[in-house]
Parts: sequence; C-alpha cells; structure tokens
Amino acid sequence: MNADLRGQQDLLLEIIRIMNDYSDQIKGKGSYFYAFNPSLNPDRESYIRNIILIDTIYDVLNEYNINIKSQGYTFIKDAICIIVDKKCLDVSLAKEIYLLIAKKYNVKGINTIEHSIRNALKAAYRKYPERFSAKPTNKTFILTAAQEVSSRLSKELCA
Repeated sequence: MNADLRGQQDLLLEIIRIMNDYSDQIKGKGSYFYAFNPSLNPDRESYIRNIILIDTIYDVLNEYNINIKSQGYTFIKDAICIIVDKKCLDVSLAKEIYLLIAKKYNVKGINTIEHSIRNALKAAYRKYPERFSAKPTNKTFILTAAQEVSSRLSKELCA
C-alpha cells in the first residue's frame, strides 16, 4: 500500500477513534471534551477546525518521529490538543493537563501519564537525536510542539 495512502487511512482511523472516545463525555466540561463529537458540537466550522488540528498534530509528531503505537503518543497528542484549545502556553502540565488526560483514560495517577510521555520522547531521541537540539523534557517538547501546531493551524485556517 502506498505510504501516503496508509498515512491518510491511519489518520482517518485516529479521527474515528477520537470521535468515539469523546462521544461518552458530558457536555459542559470545556471544549476539550466535546470538540471532536459533531453531535455535541454541531458547529461545522469547529468540526472542520478540529479535524485540521488532529491532522496537524499528527504531522508534527510524525516529524519528531514519535512512535504512534506508544501510549505516550496518545497522551502527547491529547496534551497538545488541550493546550491549543486553551490558546495558552502558560499551563501546568501536572496540575492541569495530566489531570484531564488521567480523567479521560481513567488512569489513577498522573505519574503513569508523565512516565509514558517521557518514554515516548526518550525513544524518539535515541533513534533520531539529530531532530532534537537537546534531550527534551516533557514540558519543553509539549509546549514547543503545541506552539508549532498553533502556528500551522492558524496558517492553514487563514489560507
């Protein structure tokens, strides 16, 4: 199968999975919880924006060679999504972001989330150290990736 076609198929499956994940969430907990469910957020422009957002996150994480099959990938993706959705880079990962992700995936402690993200970043750094200027910490990587996603998203939506 063509690599580009396979990437599009993987992206579509990821979007479907995310939409199913969010379909069980309760309305009113912030747009993070219903951003990808058209039944809870019927605004077509928001829905299209969110699909472009997921596509952009996928591209950025792919450029950093984060393994899509690792649990850390999912947590990083969600962390970036939350930060871009909040439109604020001044966030506490442990107190805000990790808690939301833990709640979504029914994880008891935030240490599991932090550890999974660290392992995903470590693996990417070991395989492709030239892609990083230094060994990234969770916070620096997530904030850098979120900033990159935000800038690409604004360019894409303005075009």
